[in-house]
Amino acid sequence: KSQGAAHLLSSIGFTYSDKIDPFDGGPHFEAETKDISIIKNSFKAYVKEASFQSEHGLYLIGIFDTTKNSSKRFKCFITNAYIAENNIFMSKKIIEHNQLSINSYVQVYKLN
Repeated sequence: KSQGAAHLLSSIGFTYSDKIDPFDGGPHFEAETKDISIIKNSFKAYVKEASFQSEHGLYLIGIFDTTKNSSKRFKCFITNAYIAENNIFMSKKIIEHNQLSINSYVQVYKLN
């Protein structure tokens, strides 16, 4: 049952820690934050608006907002966008829907 999860965790940088999870009895995996591939291979970019019709690339966008209460500080979404220098260009609709503003600083991970 946990082999799928173990494979997924191993593929992004986690290793088996020779411990058992006390809550579900399953294997326990650990990783240094710096060794997790989705963190290691992400980068920060400034939000810019662009109008485009074709697919450019899918990106996972992470936003951490310390001004919000703890249950709403982190938001993550996937969008079609493109990168130029340290900017990520996305549609006005996506920017507004996710309550971003131009030049917001976001964490970006390229999915394809």
